[in-house]
Amino acid sequence: MIIEFDSIHDLFYIVRYNEQETHSVDILDRFEASGVSMQPDGRMLFVIFDSTFQIGAFCTWSTNQTTDCTNRIIDWPNDTFNELISDFEGIAHNVLTDTYFLAQETSSSSTNPDEYNSNIFEIKITTNASHSSITLIESCQIMWVFDSTAKGFEGIEFINHEKSVKTYLLALCEANRCIRESMFKDRNTNLGHGRLVVLEKHERTENNSCQWQSVGVINLKTDLEFSDYSAMSIYPRKTLSYIAIASQENSQAWIGILEIDESPYFLITSSDKSGVYNLPRTIVNDSMCGK
Repeated sequence: MIIEFDSIHDLFYIVRYNEQETHSVDILDRFEASGVSMQPDGRMLFVIFDSTFQIGAFCTWSTNQTTDCTNRIIDWPNDTFNELISDFEGIAHNVLTDTYFLAQETSSSSTNPDEYNSNIFEIKITTNASHSSITLIESCQIMWVFDSTAKGFEGIEFINHEKSVKTYLLALCEANRCIRESMFKDRNTNLGHGRLVVLEKHERTENNSCQWQSVGVINLKTDLEFSDYSAMSIYPRKTLSYIAIASQENSQAWIGILEIDESPYFLITSSDKSGVYNLPRTIVNDSMCGK
Protein backbone atom coordinates (compact mmCIF):
# COMPACT_ATOMS: atom_id res chain seq x y z
CA MET A 1 0.00 0.00 0.00
CA ILE A 2 1.30 3.46 -0.89
CA ILE A 3 -0.09 6.93 -0.22
CA GLU A 4 0.79 10.34 -1.66
CA PHE A 5 -0.65 13.86 -1.60
CA ASP A 6 -1.39 15.48 -4.96
CA SER A 7 -0.78 19.20 -4.42
CA ILE A 8 -2.15 19.98 -7.88
CA HIS A 9 -5.61 18.57 -7.17
CA ASP A 10 -5.62 18.68 -3.31
CA LEU A 11 -6.13 14.93 -3.00
CA PHE A 12 -4.55 12.04 -1.15
CA TYR A 13 -4.04 9.02 -3.42
CA ILE A 14 -3.95 5.56 -1.85
CA VAL A 15 -2.86 2.63 -4.02
CA ARG A 16 -3.11 -1.03 -3.08
CA TYR A 17 -2.88 -4.20 -5.12
CA ASN A 18 -3.47 -7.87 -4.44
CA GLU A 19 -1.40 -10.26 -6.54
CA GLN A 20 -4.12 -12.93 -6.24
CA GLU A 21 -6.39 -10.72 -8.31
CA THR A 22 -4.20 -10.75 -11.41
CA HIS A 23 -2.46 -13.27 -13.61
CA SER A 24 0.60 -11.02 -13.88
CA VAL A 25 2.22 -12.44 -10.76
CA ASP A 26 5.70 -12.43 -12.33
CA ILE A 27 5.45 -8.70 -13.01
CA LEU A 28 4.23 -7.97 -9.49
CA ASP A 29 7.01 -10.06 -8.00
CA ARG A 30 9.53 -8.15 -10.09
CA PHE A 31 8.16 -4.69 -9.35
CA GLU A 32 6.48 -4.62 -5.95
CA ALA A 33 5.63 -0.96 -5.39
CA SER A 34 6.35 0.27 -1.87
CA GLY A 35 6.42 4.07 -2.06
CA VAL A 36 5.60 7.00 -4.33
CA SER A 37 6.52 10.68 -4.63
CA MET A 38 5.05 13.19 -7.06
CA GLN A 39 7.21 15.81 -8.73
CA PRO A 40 6.40 19.29 -7.39
CA ASP A 41 5.06 20.31 -10.82
CA GLY A 42 2.80 17.24 -10.90
CA ARG A 43 4.27 15.93 -14.16
CA MET A 44 5.54 12.54 -13.00
CA LEU A 45 5.27 10.04 -10.18
CA PHE A 46 8.43 8.35 -8.97
CA VAL A 47 7.70 4.88 -7.61
CA ILE A 48 10.10 2.77 -5.56
CA PHE A 49 9.98 -1.01 -5.27
CA ASP A 50 11.17 -3.17 -2.38
CA SER A 51 12.11 -5.90 -4.87
CA THR A 52 14.62 -3.92 -6.97
CA PHE A 53 16.83 -0.83 -6.89
CA GLN A 54 15.25 0.38 -10.14
CA ILE A 55 12.81 3.28 -9.90
CA GLY A 56 9.63 3.77 -11.92
CA ALA A 57 8.89 7.15 -13.52
CA PHE A 58 5.24 7.38 -14.56
CA CYS A 59 3.43 10.21 -16.29
CA THR A 60 0.46 11.66 -14.45
CA TRP A 61 -2.92 11.93 -16.13
CA SER A 62 -2.63 15.71 -16.54
CA THR A 63 0.80 15.36 -18.19
CA ASN A 64 -0.51 12.81 -20.68
CA GLN A 65 -3.24 15.25 -21.68
CA THR A 66 -0.81 18.04 -22.57
CA THR A 67 2.54 16.52 -23.58
CA ASP A 68 4.03 13.41 -25.11
CA CYS A 69 5.21 11.66 -21.95
CA THR A 70 6.64 8.13 -21.69
CA ASN A 71 6.55 5.86 -18.66
CA ARG A 72 9.92 4.29 -17.90
CA ILE A 73 11.96 2.22 -15.47
CA ILE A 74 15.21 3.94 -14.45
CA ASP A 75 18.26 1.83 -13.66
CA TRP A 76 20.37 2.27 -10.54
CA PRO A 77 23.79 3.89 -11.24
CA ASN A 78 25.49 0.55 -10.58
CA ASP A 79 23.37 -1.70 -12.79
CA THR A 80 24.39 -4.85 -10.87
CA PHE A 81 22.07 -3.58 -8.12
CA ASN A 82 19.05 -3.78 -10.43
CA GLU A 83 18.75 -7.52 -9.79
CA LEU A 84 19.05 -7.14 -6.01
CA ILE A 85 16.29 -6.71 -3.44
CA SER A 86 16.38 -3.10 -2.28
CA ASP A 87 14.01 -3.26 0.71
CA PHE A 88 13.02 0.32 -0.17
CA GLU A 89 9.93 1.31 1.83
CA GLY A 90 9.94 5.10 1.74
CA ILE A 91 10.68 7.99 -0.63
CA ALA A 92 10.65 11.70 0.20
CA HIS A 93 11.42 14.81 -1.84
CA ASN A 94 13.88 17.40 -0.53
CA VAL A 95 12.36 20.68 -1.72
CA LEU A 96 15.54 22.60 -0.88
CA THR A 97 17.88 20.61 -3.15
CA ASP A 98 15.41 18.86 -5.50
CA THR A 99 16.82 15.49 -4.45
CA TYR A 100 15.08 12.40 -3.10
CA PHE A 101 15.63 10.33 0.03
CA LEU A 102 15.01 6.57 -0.14
CA ALA A 103 14.64 4.55 3.07
CA GLN A 104 15.37 0.86 3.42
CA GLU A 105 13.08 -0.99 5.81
CA THR A 106 15.99 -2.63 7.66
CA SER A 107 19.55 -3.76 7.07
CA SER A 108 21.87 -5.99 9.08
CA SER A 109 23.87 -4.28 11.80
CA SER A 110 27.62 -4.18 11.30
CA THR A 111 28.23 -4.62 15.04
CA ASN A 112 25.55 -7.02 16.31
CA PRO A 113 24.04 -9.94 14.32
CA ASP A 114 20.84 -9.76 16.40
CA GLU A 115 20.22 -6.10 15.62
CA TYR A 116 19.07 -4.35 12.46
CA ASN A 117 19.39 -0.75 11.36
CA SER A 118 18.30 1.04 8.21
CA ASN A 119 19.84 3.22 5.51
CA ILE A 120 18.88 6.43 3.78
CA PHE A 121 20.00 6.91 0.17
CA GLU A 122 20.01 10.44 -1.23
CA ILE A 123 19.67 10.54 -5.01
CA LYS A 124 19.11 12.95 -7.89
CA ILE A 125 16.59 11.88 -10.55
CA THR A 126 16.95 13.39 -14.02
CA THR A 127 14.22 12.90 -16.62
CA ASN A 128 13.68 14.41 -20.05
CA ALA A 129 12.32 13.31 -23.39
CA SER A 130 15.41 11.34 -24.36
CA HIS A 131 17.20 10.43 -21.15
CA SER A 132 16.54 9.37 -17.55
CA SER A 133 19.12 8.70 -14.88
CA ILE A 134 19.73 8.34 -11.16
CA THR A 135 22.74 9.92 -9.48
CA LEU A 136 23.65 8.52 -6.07
CA ILE A 137 24.75 11.34 -3.79
CA GLU A 138 25.41 9.31 -0.65
CA SER A 139 24.13 6.56 1.63
CA CYS A 140 23.89 7.15 5.39
CA GLN A 141 22.98 4.74 8.17
CA ILE A 142 20.00 5.44 10.42
CA MET A 143 21.05 5.10 14.05
CA TRP A 144 17.92 3.29 15.17
CA VAL A 145 17.85 -0.37 16.18
CA PHE A 146 15.16 -2.88 15.19
CA ASP A 147 14.80 -6.44 16.48
CA SER A 148 13.96 -8.04 13.14
CA THR A 149 14.69 -7.89 9.42
CA ALA A 150 11.01 -7.09 8.91
CA LYS A 151 8.71 -4.53 10.53
CA GLY A 152 11.11 -1.61 10.25
CA PHE A 153 10.40 1.79 8.66
CA GLU A 154 7.49 1.95 6.22
CA GLY A 155 7.52 5.54 5.06
CA ILE A 156 9.44 8.81 5.33
CA GLU A 157 8.69 12.50 4.87
CA PHE A 158 11.06 15.47 4.57
CA ILE A 159 10.30 18.43 6.85
CA ASN A 160 11.78 21.93 6.77
CA HIS A 161 11.53 23.17 10.38
CA GLU A 162 11.60 26.95 10.01
CA LYS A 163 11.69 27.78 13.73
CA SER A 164 14.89 25.82 14.34
CA VAL A 165 16.20 26.42 10.79
CA LYS A 166 16.82 22.68 10.52
CA THR A 167 15.58 19.89 8.30
CA TYR A 168 14.40 16.48 9.43
CA LEU A 169 13.07 13.21 8.14
CA LEU A 170 10.02 11.70 9.80
CA ALA A 171 10.19 7.90 9.65
CA LEU A 172 7.07 5.79 10.21
CA CYS A 173 7.50 2.53 12.12
CA GLU A 174 5.49 -0.37 10.71
CA ALA A 175 4.85 -1.97 14.12
CA ASN A 176 3.27 -0.51 17.23
CA ARG A 177 5.96 0.71 19.65
CA CYS A 178 8.43 0.15 16.75
CA ILE A 179 8.73 -3.45 17.99
CA ARG A 180 7.93 -6.44 15.78
CA GLU A 181 6.77 -8.53 18.76
CA SER A 182 3.87 -6.11 19.33
CA MET A 183 2.22 -7.49 16.18
CA PHE A 184 2.09 -11.02 17.58
CA LYS A 185 2.25 -10.96 21.40
CA ASP A 186 -0.54 -9.24 23.36
CA ARG A 187 -1.61 -7.76 20.05
CA ASN A 188 -4.76 -6.03 21.29
CA THR A 189 -3.00 -4.32 24.22
CA ASN A 190 -0.34 -2.95 21.87
CA LEU A 191 -2.80 -1.20 19.56
CA GLY A 192 -2.71 2.58 19.60
CA HIS A 193 1.05 2.90 19.96
CA GLY A 194 2.14 4.10 16.53
CA ARG A 195 5.43 5.98 16.31
CA LEU A 196 7.14 8.51 14.07
CA VAL A 197 10.90 8.76 14.58
CA VAL A 198 12.39 12.24 14.05
CA LEU A 199 15.74 11.94 12.25
CA GLU A 200 18.42 14.61 11.86
CA LYS A 201 21.37 14.21 9.52
CA HIS A 202 24.94 14.33 10.81
CA GLU A 203 27.23 15.05 7.89
CA ARG A 204 30.27 12.99 7.02
CA THR A 205 33.53 14.03 8.70
CA GLU A 206 37.14 13.01 8.28
CA ASN A 207 36.75 10.36 10.98
CA ASN A 208 33.07 9.42 10.76
CA SER A 209 30.62 8.43 8.07
CA CYS A 210 27.35 10.31 7.65
CA GLN A 211 24.45 9.24 9.86
CA TRP A 212 20.81 9.97 10.51
CA GLN A 213 20.44 10.33 14.28
CA SER A 214 17.17 9.98 16.18
CA VAL A 215 16.44 13.23 18.00
CA GLY A 216 12.91 12.46 19.11
CA VAL A 217 9.85 10.24 18.79
CA ILE A 218 6.31 11.40 18.00
CA ASN A 219 3.54 9.27 19.46
CA LEU A 220 0.54 8.94 17.18
CA LYS A 221 -2.93 9.36 18.64
CA THR A 222 -3.72 6.56 21.13
CA ASP A 223 -7.18 6.13 19.63
CA LEU A 224 -5.55 5.33 16.27
CA GLU A 225 -5.70 1.57 16.87
CA PHE A 226 -4.03 0.23 13.76
CA SER A 227 -2.43 -3.22 13.70
CA ASP A 228 0.28 -1.90 11.40
CA TYR A 229 1.31 1.37 9.75
CA SER A 230 2.13 0.92 6.09
CA ALA A 231 2.39 4.38 4.50
CA MET A 232 2.15 8.10 5.17
CA SER A 233 1.99 11.37 3.29
CA ILE A 234 2.06 14.99 4.39
CA TYR A 235 0.30 17.94 2.78
CA PRO A 236 2.98 20.56 3.51
CA ARG A 237 1.93 24.00 4.71
CA LYS A 238 3.98 26.70 6.42
CA THR A 239 3.07 25.66 9.98
CA LEU A 240 -0.12 23.61 9.92
CA SER A 241 -0.02 20.52 7.70
CA TYR A 242 -2.30 17.57 7.08
CA ILE A 243 -0.83 14.11 7.62
CA ALA A 244 -2.35 10.89 6.29
CA ILE A 245 -1.37 7.46 7.62
CA ALA A 246 -2.57 4.18 6.12
CA SER A 247 -2.79 0.67 7.55
CA GLN A 248 -2.56 -2.33 5.25
CA GLU A 249 -3.74 -4.77 7.93
CA ASN A 250 -6.80 -2.68 8.82
CA SER A 251 -7.45 -1.45 5.28
CA GLN A 252 -7.98 2.03 6.68
CA ALA A 253 -6.45 5.51 6.51
CA TRP A 254 -6.35 8.28 9.11
CA ILE A 255 -5.99 12.00 8.47
CA GLY A 256 -4.81 14.41 11.17
CA ILE A 257 -2.94 17.66 11.72
CA LEU A 258 0.85 18.00 11.94
CA GLU A 259 1.87 21.23 13.68
CA ILE A 260 5.45 21.65 12.50
CA ASP A 261 6.74 24.44 14.73
CA GLU A 262 5.37 23.11 18.03
CA SER A 263 7.99 22.38 20.69
CA PRO A 264 10.24 20.48 20.75
CA TYR A 265 9.81 19.40 17.12
CA PHE A 266 6.31 18.57 15.97
CA LEU A 267 2.85 17.90 17.36
CA ILE A 268 0.17 15.66 15.86
CA THR A 269 -3.41 16.54 16.71
CA SER A 270 -6.93 15.92 15.48
CA SER A 271 -9.16 18.37 13.67
CA ASP A 272 -12.67 18.66 12.29
CA LYS A 273 -11.43 16.82 9.20
CA SER A 274 -9.64 14.11 11.19
CA GLY A 275 -10.91 10.59 11.25
CA VAL A 276 -10.41 7.01 10.16
CA TYR A 277 -11.60 6.19 6.65
CA ASN A 278 -12.35 2.65 5.51
CA LEU A 279 -10.74 1.54 2.26
CA PRO A 280 -12.53 -0.81 -0.16
CA ARG A 281 -11.97 -4.49 0.49
CA THR A 282 -12.35 -7.48 -1.82
CA ILE A 283 -13.22 -11.12 -1.22
CA VAL A 284 -10.61 -13.60 -2.46
CA ASN A 285 -10.83 -17.33 -1.68
CA ASP A 286 -13.50 -16.70 0.97
CA SER A 287 -11.22 -14.37 2.91
CA MET A 288 -11.35 -10.62 3.35
CA CYS A 289 -8.29 -9.00 1.81
CA GLY A 290 -7.10 -5.61 2.87
CA LYS A 291 -3.53 -6.81 2.76
